Amino acid sequence: MFSILPTQSAMYTGNGVGSILAADIHIDLLKPSFGYFNSKDVTEELKNAGYTCIFGAVSQDAVDAKAFNSALPIHAVRLYHLDADGFRLQKEKLETFGKNYILLEAPADILSRDLEDVVVYLNGKGLQPVLAKAEQYACLQDNYRNITRLHSQGCLLESDLLSLAGGNGVDSKRLAQKLFKEERVSFVGSGARSTDDQQMINDLFHSKKLVKQLQSPCIKNREII
Repeated sequence: MFSILPTQSAMYTGNGVGSILAADIHIDLLKPSFGYFNSKDVTEELKNAGYTCIFGAVSQDAVDAKAFNSALPIHAVRLYHLDADGFRLQKEKLETFGKNYILLEAPADILSRDLEDVVVYLNGKGLQPVLAKAEQYACLQDNYRNITRLHSQGCLLESDLLSLAGGNGVDSKRLAQKLFKEERVSFVGSGARSTDDQQMINDLFHSKKLVKQLQSPCIKNREII
């Protein structure tokens, strides 16, 4: 679906995918479990791709964003994981970003009805749920009607460009392509965990179809800068 053309360099300063999106919604960058990160290399490559800032998702036990020696400013965004933080969604004042958005992550094998219950609950509190890495959930890959229901109930979707490049498997790539084509994606992250990942994403920039999709008004990355 996407035309991937060869490129001579990974250096796309100011004219890469990031220059369209401006902000990278990076779900993995600040996770302690991703200890293999060389943050300086990763953020330098994101800067070369045209991003101006990174919104790094922070869970309860995440590292401090200030500890990173980065080429780009990293703004911490609270990420609620439905397994670990389910009780906090009911009892605490919740941390949001942008226009009352709340960022959610769930186990890969979560049932669609459980996702829908959380979405309905958060909407009832006046919050706008954003499901991170939507293309990677088995219940959404297996049945596209589950995507339609979530969307109609007010759940916004975040998707990673690395999935479009095939870096997260065939099923994630297939669903990501469909989500972008049908303008279901509201927030976009690079998903880059290394300079090699970013090179794969840079290659996507040669697809005029993808560039057009990223320029759609439905993509809200610039809202949160």
